[in-house]
Amino acid sequence: AALRTPPTALPWSQVRIESNGRAVVIPRAQAGRLPALVTSLLAAPTDDGERAAPGSLRLELGQGDDAAGVLERVGERWRWTPVREGQQGRWLRPEPELAAALDAEILRLLGR
Repeated sequence: AALRTPPTALPWSQVRIESNGRAVVIPRAQAGRLPALVTSLLAAPTDDGERAAPGSLRLELGQGDDAAGVLERVGERWRWTPVREGQQGRWLRPEPELAAALDAEILRLLGR
């Protein structure tokens, strides 16, 4: 159960997106489709992965000044690292359509 935290139980009010040396902080209310896409991503199938692999894109979900967790894209998969005690990180394998929608929305938000 600790591996599969229900996405609806993850409160976040802002996201910090980092990619290619660029970073933006966006309130959840202004993040367009990203909240729904993150919820779908967190419900994606999981598999094993190497913890030390570097990520090419980083989404830090926050609730006020507190971090809720970090999503990092590593190749075709995403690494979820929760900040809260008692929760474990996991590797997520989104469907290609979800991955493409996430990429498009993240690029849109980075370009704001």
